[in-house]
Amino acid sequence: MPERIALNGDDWQFKGYYGEDWRWRNAQQPATRDTRHWHAGSVPGSVHHDLWRAGEVPNPYFERNSLLLEWVPARTWVYRKTFRVDPAIQGSRVRLVCAGVDYEAEFFLNGASLGTHAGMFTPAMFDVGARLHYGAENTLAVVIEPAPPEQPQLGRTSRVRTHKSRMTYWWDFCPRMVHLGIWGDVFLEVSGPVRIEDVFVRPQLAPGLQHADVSVSVELDAAQHQLVEVETALRLGETAVASARTRHALAPSRTSLNVCVPVAQPALWWPNGYGDQPLYDAEISVVAAGDWPPRGSAYGPLRHPPGGTAPQRGR
Repeated sequence: MPERIALNGDDWQFKGYYGEDWRWRNAQQPATRDTRHWHAGSVPGSVHHDLWRAGEVPNPYFERNSLLLEWVPARTWVYRKTFRVDPAIQGSRVRLVCAGVDYEAEFFLNGASLGTHAGMFTPAMFDVGARLHYGAENTLAVVIEPAPPEQPQLGRTSRVRTHKSRMTYWWDFCPRMVHLGIWGDVFLEVSGPVRIEDVFVRPQLAPGLQHADVSVSVELDAAQHQLVEVETALRLGETAVASARTRHALAPSRTSLNVCVPVAQPALWWPNGYGDQPLYDAEISVVAAGDWPPRGSAYGPLRHPPGGTAPQRGR
């Protein structure tokens, strides 16, 4: 299982800007001279909540105070955090993951832009292993753009253009408070040369319900040419039900694999009141099986991070 280094907490700082004034002030740079009027921020969280905690806005849920917050989504907001990473992980694959940012943001690490992301419900992910300062201080900055215009409850769905929560633009059960902020976890994901990116499991029952074929699709992401063994195991509670082990030569890119695992006498899921609802666990393990292509080929020898390649598992 990849190791996670959490970057959540109340030790973030945040500040609002007009448009791109943050660029002129170099707010994203570790050595910025823009040091005034920053407030303590929290991740996961919300700009509105952080402003309330800082005493910059009144309680938005009291009387008509929400009307005094309608300026918030018109600003650009910069969130910053400094952190250190253990030198022991140097040489591993390290990915920065922001599980949820609302709505559009640009990410900077140690002053260099990692890229932009738009979409409230999809994670932002960037490979940062070569950009981290190991055993020294790192600065992560997230620049959140002003909220896009959208339709409130009484609006035309055909005009909706963003994957953003619509109810914050006003609904019959809540006032208009258009949300901005880093609402999901932020962490560093440390792994070996091969990562499990996605797993999709689909069972197919045979006529008579005495047999099932479980199709398991796995997407792997390899940083280099690698020969791996992929083991797929199915368990019902503590009982091992079935397994399959296959060997694959991976190129330095994403590879989609599929394996079919047969299950005899499958435990069925019954509607409420007609029986039990058993759940199977599917566990995928990926371990290095050797060099590929073989040593001495045109690709040359493979190089592994210190300590070799550890198994990765996904459920």
